[in-house]
Amino acid sequence: ELESVLGLAQTWSSSTLLMNIGRAMQALKMDTITSPDRRIIMSVSEIFLKALELDPSNVVCLNHLGALLPKGGSRVLADGTTMSCQEHFVKAIELNPDLSAAYSNLASILSSDGTVTLKDGTLMNKEELFIKSISLHPKRA
Repeated sequence: ELESVLGLAQTWSSSTLLMNIGRAMQALKMDTITSPDRRIIMSVSEIFLKALELDPSNVVCLNHLGALLPKGGSRVLADGTTMSCQEHFVKAIELNPDLSAAYSNLASILSSDGTVTLKDGTLMNKEELFIKSISLHPKRA
């Protein structure tokens, strides 16, 4: 079954399909997809990057890519731009201000006295980000 899913993914035709494969891999604690002969085919990050290339407004991919980076880390996207961990979360919030996970992920990388300015100009500290996340999705608390 994995090979048939992988075959679909390799057509690179669906951002949503790739996003869901990446999410499933994370849930299963898989870092890479390997072939039967143990060759690494793709990493979780590569899957999310490809999905984002197909749909730059895919906020779930932006959020997951930010979460996969180490605090203070950055990556180069397909279009050549470099995005930091923080920028992934801020961009996800800009595109979907109701994405609870992006607020909590952003809060988790800030220092206790750190603040961040969102694209709309709102200045938020760690506590405010966590409160916003909880208010959007109380079951995540």
